[in-house]
Amino acid sequence: MGEVRLRRTIPVALVLLLLVNMVPLVHHDHLVEPSIHRSVAGDPGVSDVPSWRIGDRWIYAGTFDPTVLVTDTGVDATVGEIQGDTTTEVTGISTQNVDNMSVLAYTLRTSANFDKSGVSLEGFSGNVYIQFTQTEYLRVSDLSPIRSELDMYIRFVPSGISFLEQILGDITITTTYSPVNENYDFPLRTDERWTTTTTSYSQWS
Repeated sequence: MGEVRLRRTIPVALVLLLLVNMVPLVHHDHLVEPSIHRSVAGDPGVSDVPSWRIGDRWIYAGTFDPTVLVTDTGVDATVGEIQGDTTTEVTGISTQNVDNMSVLAYTLRTSANFDKSGVSLEGFSGNVYIQFTQTEYLRVSDLSPIRSELDMYIRFVPSGISFLEQILGDITITTTYSPVNENYDFPLRTDERWTTTTTSYSQWS
């Protein structure tokens, strides 16, 4: 019973923690890239939408500790912090259908491989390996997310007895937005605030 609950709970926890705790390792903020940052009418307090090119990349550092979430399922486990680099790259520019209209969209691919040694799970010590990939489609005109596809594969390998490997999670999450999620209201002005409302639909498999 504990194993079943563990397999269902860990992927959700890791997805949320991974997305929340990613912080820039190399400072290439999407909105302040020096080579593509533009101001409106020469006003330094106003920023227009950045322009990306295929091949642009950003590197992030991710840190999370799922120990508490694992033990909450009733499984005896000690994980500790898991750290690793995550790379996001613009892999394409395509036409997407948004509200029955064709719009240009960036394709962003994020990938990472995390591993942690010395993990204790139900009396066994070993390594946890996590493969993470996400493909996002963002509207070129304002970087609004149109949809995303996230895949995560998690396995635990006991030290010295690899044949007892456990698959803790193998999930795919597809999310779409209606209307698109307008995170930024370009052009951006200092001290400006705005409100946006959207509905997200997520499919798990």
